[in-house]
Amino acid sequence: MNLIGAERHTQRGVLMRRFLWLAVVVAAGIGVLTLGACLGSGAWSGTWTSVFPTEPDELVPTGRNPYFILEPGYYQILEKGDTRIVITVLTETKMIDGGPGRAAIGTGVSKSRQKWNAQQSAVRSIAWLGLGVLIV
Repeated sequence: MNLIGAERHTQRGVLMRRFLWLAVVVAAGIGVLTLGACLGSGAWSGTWTSVFPTEPDELVPTGRNPYFILEPGYYQILEKGDTRIVITVLTETKMIDGGPGRAAIGTGVSKSRQKWNAQQSAVRSIAWLGLGVLIV
C-alpha cells in the first residue's frame, strides 16, 4: 500500500469512529429525553395504583372474565403442596355503596372469609368491594 492509500484508510477510520460516537450520543440523548418525558408527565408516580374510580351503575353482581367467574355455584380449588383453598361464589347479593355485590367464600389454610365482589360491566374486571362477617 502506498502512502496515499494509507492516508485515505486512516481518514476513513477516523470518520467511522466519529460516526459511531455520534450515533451513541444521539441514542443516549433520545433515551434521556424519553425518560424525562415519562417522569415529568406523571405516568410513573413511583407507587402502585390503589384507587380505581368506578360508578355504582357500572357494577353487576354476576359476570365472568378469563381470571374469575362470578356466578352463583361456581367454585375454584387452588392447591399447592399441603395447602388447599376453595373459593365458592354464593347466591347472596347486597348493595354496597350503591352498587350490587355478590358474596364469595374462601375456605382454606386457617380461616374462612366472605368477600364481596362485583364485575365492572364495561371492562369485565372483578372489583373487590370488601370483607363480610362470616358466622360459623
